[in-house]
Amino acid sequence: MTKNKKEYHSFQWEDLYLKPYKATKRYITIALGVLGTALALSFIFTLIAIYIFPSKKEQEEAKELNQIIQIYKEVQENQKQIEILLDSINKKNAIIYKNIFNTEFTEEITENVRYKKLKDANTLQDLLDIISDDIKIIEQKSNIQYYYYSFLFHYLPKNLENLSKFPIRMPLDSAYKIASGFGDRIHPILKNKFLHTGIDFAAPVRTPVYATANGIVRNPDPTMFGYGETIIIDHGNNISSVYAHLLEKKVSTGRRVSAGELIGYVGNTGIAFGVHLHYEIRIKNKPVDPMLFFINVDPQTYYHYYQEAKVFNQALS
Repeated sequence: MTKNKKEYHSFQWEDLYLKPYKATKRYITIALGVLGTALALSFIFTLIAIYIFPSKKEQEEAKELNQIIQIYKEVQENQKQIEILLDSINKKNAIIYKNIFNTEFTEEITENVRYKKLKDANTLQDLLDIISDDIKIIEQKSNIQYYYYSFLFHYLPKNLENLSKFPIRMPLDSAYKIASGFGDRIHPILKNKFLHTGIDFAAPVRTPVYATANGIVRNPDPTMFGYGETIIIDHGNNISSVYAHLLEKKVSTGRRVSAGELIGYVGNTGIAFGVHLHYEIRIKNKPVDPMLFFINVDPQTYYHYYQEAKVFNQALS
């Protein structure tokens, strides 16, 4: 009986004191673990907020930078057009120096660091540095052109005979629309892509066509199938000009013509899709872009022609 009583008191002690203590210890351990985990996570999230998520001031600066970048993109488009015109002038200079001065045209070499990616601009100062570099490139090219054209200004008045053999005039006396330019175009009949070897001027029938430089009228090349009534003028120095799809020719083979002289009228003879003048410039009988030769047109007209000529469309012949 006594033994059972001792066992009874031992059982009561363990249930009343030891088990609650163990449970409390376990709860405290869990609570401390949760608290530690919460503190660690809050510390991590604080670091993320500091280093990843921008502050309100940084957000405002980023918004302002993006607005400036959008404005710069629009300015850069105009800048690219200016550089395209400067590059075109460079090509004209190369032809002038090769065929008039019998020498190679050289240009200063610039580092190929143009048009840095705008995504590299993290601050307003980065963007200003990019703009500064672009302005330096344009300034450098403009200075080069100023030097060479200053030289031409003093050279040409004493050597106009050489320039008169260079096809720099327009074949038409008015600013007619360029329907299709030089380069890859869509064939008007076959509808596939082909090399369009000249420029198609859309002009009314019987519009006068003029020689673009002094020269001698030659027989058309037998391989020029589909050109219709065609005039070829040999300007010397392996340069010739081609006037195709004419309604009527006013000069005959072997005739010596002068720059600006009437040689025929616009028509649509041969394989032609509508009335137009197909005009070519050839060097050693290889077609080149006539846009490179339009030196005597004003810059505004030239830019207008350039915009029309670069469009990928269907050629008229």
